[in-house]
Amino acid sequence: MNRIILIIFICLLSLPALAHGQEFLFNWEGDSFVPGFYQGRRMPTDNSSLKMSFELIENDRLLNIKGKKVEWYVDGKLSQKGVGLQRITANQFNVSRSDIFVRVLIKNFKGGNLEKSFIIPKTIPKVIIERNFMNNTISTGISIVRAWPLFFNIDDLSDLNFNWFSNNIKHSGKDVERPNILELDIPADNGQFSINLNINVVNNKNISESAIKKINLTIK
Repeated sequence: MNRIILIIFICLLSLPALAHGQEFLFNWEGDSFVPGFYQGRRMPTDNSSLKMSFELIENDRLLNIKGKKVEWYVDGKLSQKGVGLQRITANQFNVSRSDIFVRVLIKNFKGGNLEKSFIIPKTIPKVIIERNFMNNTISTGISIVRAWPLFFNIDDLSDLNFNWFSNNIKHSGKDVERPNILELDIPADNGQFSINLNINVVNNKNISESAIKKINLTIK
């Protein structure tokens, strides 16, 4: 009987501290490039940095952990540690994973260690073409086509090389400052009924970062 009571007591001591009312409020954001109109969250990629922070709440009140040792583990490896360390920036993620595994450990918190794990999704660079074409149709004459890169690790659009193609014919962007804009001129008597429009975007600073988008438009 005493042995059973002892086992139950040990099991209770082994329960994570979060069971007693603590709650982690975790926040994160990547630093990859997004256009100004983008309203979503910046996603991290294998080559980007990731900003992370947390707050600890108990009974609807923020807890002060400034004197506690905090360790951050990213993809199973110690990333940073320090006293009261609630914000870090991490990079160099496990490229074999499609997400980032984060574990926060607070040492000697109320007589034990308090820890919480999070999984953050990763993405890859992408490019989108503005859908200004009604029912995927395009008129003869000059049309303005815009492409927008997402999640590249760049400072601005000048770091990217935009390669435009229509029916396998290469075009240049509008100008050096706006390479993502194409003035597509379709003659009225070109004898074609459709346009295969492709955009291939490459990071000049890191050619391993690239994205392709293709659309098929009917000429009306």
